[in-house]
Amino acid sequence: MKAPEIPSNEESRLQALQGYHILDTQPEKDFDDIVQLASQICQTPISLISLVEQQRQWFKSRVGLDYKELPRETSFCGHAILQAGIFVVKDTHTDERFIDNPLVEGDPGIRFYAGIPLINPDGFRLGTLCVIDRVPRELTSEQQFALQVLGQQVVHQLELRRRNFSLMSAIEQSQAQTNRINHLNEMNSKIISVISHDLRSPLNTIRGMINFLEIEEGLPIQIQHLIQKLNEMLDSTDEILTTLVQWGASQLSGNDMIHSTVNLQELIEKVKQEQEYKAQQKNNTIINLVTIEHIRADKDMLWFILRNLVGNANKFTDSGTIKISAEKIDKQIKVSVSDTGHGISQDILSTLFSQRQTSRGTQGEKGIGFGLIMCREFIEKLGGSIEVLSEEGKGSLFSFTIPNQI
Repeated sequence: MKAPEIPSNEESRLQALQGYHILDTQPEKDFDDIVQLASQICQTPISLISLVEQQRQWFKSRVGLDYKELPRETSFCGHAILQAGIFVVKDTHTDERFIDNPLVEGDPGIRFYAGIPLINPDGFRLGTLCVIDRVPRELTSEQQFALQVLGQQVVHQLELRRRNFSLMSAIEQSQAQTNRINHLNEMNSKIISVISHDLRSPLNTIRGMINFLEIEEGLPIQIQHLIQKLNEMLDSTDEILTTLVQWGASQLSGNDMIHSTVNLQELIEKVKQEQEYKAQQKNNTIINLVTIEHIRADKDMLWFILRNLVGNANKFTDSGTIKISAEKIDKQIKVSVSDTGHGISQDILSTLFSQRQTSRGTQGEKGIGFGLIMCREFIEKLGGSIEVLSEEGKGSLFSFTIPNQI
């Protein structure tokens, strides 16, 4: 048996691993779904998310193995983290590095191993996502590719977890530093609630894809579909996190705003371009009718408002049209976003800007329910107001006004 070598950056690597605050934590479905899917795709009885510490490898998630951890000196993952890509041992009985390894000679009787290093954005190899079998074998190129994609998703989940931890730490520090302690406690409670309910892993729906992966013919198409779905769910999670951070920042800043000269036509065109891809996927057309250029406002707040209103219009519209217009009325600027979508029921309209709404879009799109509440708060901070007209089956018209200071 050959013990794995120690990486040259071992001290920094271990510090990076500690920074995720994940070692010895309880099982989490977000990670468990990934190992289940890896086992299904690669058709192996064992799959692990292994994090390599100084003296041990600890398993965040595992399928087909009872151990929670094993010594690093006998670990296959200790060898795998030294590789740039996938590390495959087709038959341990013919590999001098592992032929007399206790994990080969005894339980669990490893004969085949394939592991992809979990490399964080700073280049540190934290551990592996691996699959194990008790008989010699190989992985197809499609299975290897899928294992690499799932390994990337493990890293994305680790990064989201770290960002969430940092966000919560920042909130706790703010509570202790300001005289807005009561207000910050309330914000903290809201964020914790949202994170626990809506920042669940985008992998929640992966189980629905397993049926496709069971079909052997056309597997490359299925893998492409899997990648597309995984990326869509990660994008959704990042968007939710961005919204939460922006909302938390707005609560901390109180009424502080940074007014500057904003080109309204260009800003709306930017929002249109940002939403164009999603609109094309739903066969929607976004039309920018705005000709007004210079106004004075907080650009970030205005961008957030427009992005949410246009995004919501696209969310609840299929094969329709979304129009953005603006006009000067006395000393105000009125901006309107109209759509030809499904419309809003009257019982929801009355509480649209005051109570959290979590309606799904026409294709099952999910939000966190704070978008319109935040829009109203931002518009009121800018000195304006917002209103909506809607009829079920005919679409909606959202309009807001802000002072025209130019």
